[in-house]
Amino acid sequence: MIFETERGFCVNPKAPPFNSFENWHPEHYYNENIASVLPWIADTIIKTIDACNSLMSSFASIVRLPPPIAPEYVVFVRGYHNDAFVDLLSIHSGGSAWWNNEATKASVTAE
Repeated sequence: MIFETERGFCVNPKAPPFNSFENWHPEHYYNENIASVLPWIADTIIKTIDACNSLMSSFASIVRLPPPIAPEYVVFVRGYHNDAFVDLLSIHSGGSAWWNNEATKASVTAE
C-alpha cells in the first residue's frame, strides 16, 4: 500500500518489501507507522546502477577489449534526467526525503 500525504508518498516500512531496507532514519517517518518512499526508491536505483557497473567491470576483466580509440578523451553527458539523478543522489546521501519541502518546514515549525 502507498499512502498519499501533504509531504509526499509514504509506505509502511515494516511491510515487505520495504522492511528489508536497513537505512530508515527518524527523519524519513511521517508518523510512527509510515515513512517516505523516496529513500527506498533512491537506494534501489543506486544499487541497480552499482550492480550494472560491477557487471561491466567483470566483463572487462574477462573479455579482451580492443585498445582505447581516443586515450584520455573524456565524455560528459547532459540530459533531461540529470536533475532527477542529482536529486536521487542527494536523497541517498541524507538529503530531504520529502517531495513537498514547504509542507515539511511548516509541520516542523508548527510542532
